[in-house]
Amino acid sequence: MKFSTTIIALAAVASSAMAVVPVPVKGCQKTVVVKPTDTGCIQFATDNGTTFKNLLKWNEKLRGDCANLDVGHPLCVLGPKKHTKPHPAHPKHPAHPKHPAHPKTRAPREARAPRAARSQGALRQAQLLEQTL
Repeated sequence: MKFSTTIIALAAVASSAMAVVPVPVKGCQKTVVVKPTDTGCIQFATDNGTTFKNLLKWNEKLRGDCANLDVGHPLCVLGPKKHTKPHPAHPKHPAHPKHPAHPKTRAPREARAPRAARSQGALRQAQLLEQTL
């Protein structure tokens, strides 16, 4: 009888010594210590504003059956910040090159002689032609 009691006591001590304690992940933003009133992972997660899935993701070695939800140990309830890469600046495209005017296009209005001067020049040419004929 004493032998079996001793074996049971040793088994209890050995199992508690080998208990796997959940460890919050590196970069955890917020941890909460498990209280005696916390009885299950789902309720613990809900009470602390997260999900059971996140609780498992953010606490290494936390068992899926929550058998190692131990009073006095911290659990991560807000995971690490996501590292977002800044978008690279978009390269600026060079301005479209100005194409030279087509040789058959007219000169801009300001570069042309006024209309009256052009018509006088045409008259002079006509008069010169008449005189030469």
